[in-house]
Amino acid sequence: MRVLLPALLALCGALRGNELLLPGDPFGELTRLRLARAGEDALRATAPDAERELELRAGLGKGGPWLEGGAAARLAPHLRARLWLAGTGEEGGEALLGTHTTRGGWTGRILRSTLTWESPHVLLEWGRRSLCAGEDRISELAWSRQVPPVDMARGMLRTRDGRLSLELACARLSSQQDAELNRWYARHRVVWLPGGGRDLRLACGDQVLYTGASRGPEWSLLNPFIPFFLENFEGYSEAAHGQSVDGDNSSLFFTLDAGRPLSPRLRAGCYLDLLVDEFQLDAADRRKLDDALGVTAGLELQRQLPAGRALRLRWEGSALSHWVYIHRGRETSFLEQGHVIGNEEGGDLVEQHIQVQLYRLEGRLELLSLTAGRIWKGGVAPGAAWEAEATKDAPWPLPPVRRSWRFAVVACVQPSPRVALGAEAERRTAGEGWTLRCRVALRLAAGESR
Repeated sequence: MRVLLPALLALCGALRGNELLLPGDPFGELTRLRLARAGEDALRATAPDAERELELRAGLGKGGPWLEGGAAARLAPHLRARLWLAGTGEEGGEALLGTHTTRGGWTGRILRSTLTWESPHVLLEWGRRSLCAGEDRISELAWSRQVPPVDMARGMLRTRDGRLSLELACARLSSQQDAELNRWYARHRVVWLPGGGRDLRLACGDQVLYTGASRGPEWSLLNPFIPFFLENFEGYSEAAHGQSVDGDNSSLFFTLDAGRPLSPRLRAGCYLDLLVDEFQLDAADRRKLDDALGVTAGLELQRQLPAGRALRLRWEGSALSHWVYIHRGRETSFLEQGHVIGNEEGGDLVEQHIQVQLYRLEGRLELLSLTAGRIWKGGVAPGAAWEAEATKDAPWPLPPVRRSWRFAVVACVQPSPRVALGAEAERRTAGEGWTLRCRVALRLAAGESR
């Protein structure tokens, strides 16, 4: 929830067109691509394809004052550069920016510094940014928006009809304990839109986190067409590398989105996500080791209202087994700078959320979002030592179970093309009361769009 406002404002920006409520395309790839760019489009008063942009944001929250600023420029017809910096009070540095360094009570970080080449069928990007997969979820199973930006490279191929796309990404992670250890992350993702994405969207992929004192990007793990788990069957071993392989932790993920119109103004939809972090195929292991699986399911209704507005009702539930995101290898758990690369609470939990959103379909940005959730969190904390043998027959979630409520209110409005205002309030009954954040986005300059 720490970046709920930017994510929802990006969603609001995506909903400014009619994509979600067009009778034939409730889950169109255009909307998905906009959501995938939540990190760059959050709280924007500018069009994402403007030739030149200069923007400033300011806010006040639990971590103290917040200041952001950045610029973007199109260097060539298909080449674009972006730079985005942020600073906040030292209390919010670790939680919001993933950094401990402070000067004069302030901490700062470059959140976005990328060079992107994009055509209708090919995307190549290099630099620093979030690797959020861009799924429209209240709680995400794979890489979530809470994870600080990382230095990365990624590429994407799309077919001519746009129904099939393949993404490959690689990123350098920080060492959690051993400063001499190199940690790397890589991901494959395939998205298929049967029928052009009108009523169905399917995605699947795998991700791997690997570590080693002298390891870097490895060609065998960057092959766009070979899943990571097959490497173990093809001789991916210490002998093949001539060095000590400290650890590899791979997982598979699957997502499904479906929707049907119930009337010209009413649409029903559902979605299902599955994360397979550890699944014991060997009979001996199945008798003694706990599997690590996660699932998220959601139902939603979208109703078009008068005056160009829409109402969205959504229920979402998630269940994650004891050892999701945690691995026995050397710093191979899915963690980055204290944040879980997945559900922000980690594994060993059950949660449910209800969300109501009222937004404007066209014109200037306008959104009101209310979210309420109930969380049952077990005793396995993120970053705990892997002990799957000890929990094979243990209750789930593992006692002691911490029960808590989560409430969030988000409001944003765009009074003029150059200004956007937003505020959010969040409360967790197991936390420290209400967390309040207010932000202002000011578009200082922009060129014409092509």
